[in-house]
Amino acid sequence: MRICFDTASNYFWSPLGGYLNTPAEARSVFLEEKFRFDCATAVVLETGESFDYTDCRELYRHLVLADEIVTFNGRTCDLIVLEKLLTPEESEKLWHKTHHDLKGWLDQSLEGSATRYSCNLAVAYRRLREQRLADLEMSTAYTDFQRQALAGTYRDALVTSELVLAYLNSNNREFTSIDS
Repeated sequence: MRICFDTASNYFWSPLGGYLNTPAEARSVFLEEKFRFDCATAVVLETGESFDYTDCRELYRHLVLADEIVTFNGRTCDLIVLEKLLTPEESEKLWHKTHHDLKGWLDQSLEGSATRYSCNLAVAYRRLREQRLADLEMSTAYTDFQRQALAGTYRDALVTSELVLAYLNSNNREFTSIDS
């Protein structure tokens, strides 16, 4: 099973100049940083089913079931945030999974990648967040802040899940890794 996910946290509120290219660089920059997990969306690629999380432990329990993990910028962001919040053993289980991190495959940004891939995906990128926000509007399960953040993680996870299908069909594996 392949699971594509995106998190929302205080990661991008941290001081950061330029891109981090490796998990080691991200760990070094954020050595003393305490991260807050706000929420996440995970999409099962085989079924298209999406799941929202406001608890990183629940997200972990889902991700650990995956054979492969898909992210955009996950090796220097999402997994680094989870690494700070999970036990070392739990974190290691995620790092040992096959991971397709698509940052840099078509572009350094997700919106840029969507645009370079297809006009339809670029349009979807711009509309998905607002559509998801409208869907969550009546939900009392989330705060206003969480609804806003979940709308963004939903958009990013769905767009990344579309991109990974093209990536896998391209037979390019430059952005696939297994850390052991």
